Amino acid sequence: MRHKLDPDEIKAMEPGDELDKLVADEFMDGILRKYSTEISDAWTIVEKLVSMDWRVDILYSRDEIKLNGIKLVGGKPYSVYAKYGSLYASTVPEGICKLALLVKIIEEEGW
Repeated sequence: MRHKLDPDEIKAMEPGDELDKLVADEFMDGILRKYSTEISDAWTIVEKLVSMDWRVDILYSRDEIKLNGIKLVGGKPYSVYAKYGSLYASTVPEGICKLALLVKIIEEEGW
């Protein structure tokens, strides 16, 4: 039995094997790749999120990397930001991984 995903723990995780394994187990059907460090692997997560009707917003600037996921539910927009606050990352692949795990919680528990 897996442990319950905790949003604060997810947001605090560092890129690497532990985050990659968690994403593989919880979001990518057990397929292990270097999701948190390789953009081509992380992009497969974005494609899956989009296939689930999520919009993925990535703000990438000199000063910050920030991500958000938005989904229309019953015609109303809901966002990861509204539920969990800002999602900052040191790299885009790291942020994509964390976004996917937060989406997983929302998909299981609802808004």
